[in-house]
Amino acid sequence: MKLLTIAIPTFNRADYLDLCLFQICKQIPGYEKDVEIIVSNNASTDNTDEVVQKYIRKGFNIKYVKNTTNIGMDGNIIQAYKLANSKYVLILGDDDALLDGSLSKILNILNSGEYEVVYMPAYSYTDTFPSDISKYKPLTFDIYEDKKKFIKKVSYFFTFISGNIINKTLVEDNIDIDRFNGTFLAVLIWTFSALFNSKENVYVNIYLTASKAENTGGYKICKVFGENMQKVFNFFKEKGISHEYFDIITRKQLFSFFPYAIMNVRGNKGFFIEESFFKVLYPLYKRYINFWLFTVPAIIMPLPLVRIAAFIMQRLVYFYNKFIVKAY
Repeated sequence: MKLLTIAIPTFNRADYLDLCLFQICKQIPGYEKDVEIIVSNNASTDNTDEVVQKYIRKGFNIKYVKNTTNIGMDGNIIQAYKLANSKYVLILGDDDALLDGSLSKILNILNSGEYEVVYMPAYSYTDTFPSDISKYKPLTFDIYEDKKKFIKKVSYFFTFISGNIINKTLVEDNIDIDRFNGTFLAVLIWTFSALFNSKENVYVNIYLTASKAENTGGYKICKVFGENMQKVFNFFKEKGISHEYFDIITRKQLFSFFPYAIMNVRGNKGFFIEESFFKVLYPLYKRYINFWLFTVPAIIMPLPLVRIAAFIMQRLVYFYNKFIVKAY
């Protein structure tokens, strides 16, 4: 069994996939015994085949699966996860990529202890891929034995698939991942399963990956991160996990994620489907003070004030992360 699988679910993003594979393959020499590379092609109609075959012809050992029909985004992510034959699994978005020198640093972390979830924040870029932004920075990471502190640190960013390296050996064998196909949040099932079976988790303090900014959409923000997120939380609550863990994430969502996301959608930023924000969120969060103080104003305030409010929200989030979170 390999130590790490890097599994890339992809659909019609050949150019991004090319960069993603280039950044992995340039770092793989010397680590072939430790690392498995998988590409799960969800019936792409562009030149994805040519991109993958280019690296296979160069001698890189890539497990390549192409679906005959599109099985949906979650379906393809779940398939990529199930194909992994290793202790640790990183599902890497096709529009995300490892920064130079990152693979050796990741393996150093995985070899340094017995961890369950390793979270890596990503550098967000808009234009040129910043390949060497962390190349010469020393690797530092924090180990968390306290789950609550770790959850406070990561919060709703658990939903970022490329941020989570999961110890697959700790994910429950009988867990019904396919039940969450179509939620856009299937990644949380194996992430939380490993997390709540854990003793130690890791937060990486430098950037090891970079993510293309404003390159997502095609779904309803509040339905996915509201209704669907609560379905995931309820699944684990029914298994005996305390609601306190999930309330940590929910409060942070209502304070920063939903207000900022809603204001962006109202300002026509992104590619998200319209929905009735209040109608979706009210039944879920009416008991939370953060809903009324932060999310509702973002829904009802006049649109010309959106940019001003977004700036204020950015400063509040900065203050929260710098002073409040560190206090715990």
